[in-house]
Amino acid sequence: ACEAHGLELPPLDDRTLAALRAVLPRAASVANPVDMLASASPDQYQQATRLLAADPNIDSLLVIFIRPLVTRADEVARAIVAGAAGTTKPVLASFISARGAPAELGRIPSYEFPEAAVAALARVAAYGGWRRRVKGTVPPLAGVNREEARRIVEVALARGEGWLTPQEAHELTQAVGIPTAAARTAATVEQAVAAALA
Repeated sequence: ACEAHGLELPPLDDRTLAALRAVLPRAASVANPVDMLASASPDQYQQATRLLAADPNIDSLLVIFIRPLVTRADEVARAIVAGAAGTTKPVLASFISARGAPAELGRIPSYEFPEAAVAALARVAAYGGWRRRVKGTVPPLAGVNREEARRIVEVALARGEGWLTPQEAHELTQAVGIPTAAARTAATVEQAVAAALA
């Protein structure tokens, strides 16, 4: 799901790997994504969340919990909140359970399935990238007759039709310095011929 949405799973920092190995069972996988095994305790959830959120290679964290027989979801939720305390990185959760996410998660958003959490996170990442783009500049516009442009628009608005006449559109483009082809209004065939020959 991460690959499909353009998110990377970077390698963890060596210090994070060593710290995870010290707190997780030997059979746990500490490579990204980390698999703490079904036997993971609330304390291990808290420590792993804290360590991963502090990793310099990690920009955001998704904690997935599938309830085993012995671990209580509310205790794990409190552990995740405690482990995420103080981080400014996005932390999401996915509590895969018919009961949904426990209230103890507080402000950490939880999704029914990890794929939905990844999709939401990808949109947040895209929005963050958009916000960081260079804003650009507004070029100075020469040859703009603001008074004439305002007059044309005000006359059209007062008429209440919702659009400009062809003549008004031509005058407005001239007033704001946009060159257009010469135009003339003709009400009869004779006037059209005369305008074409002029």
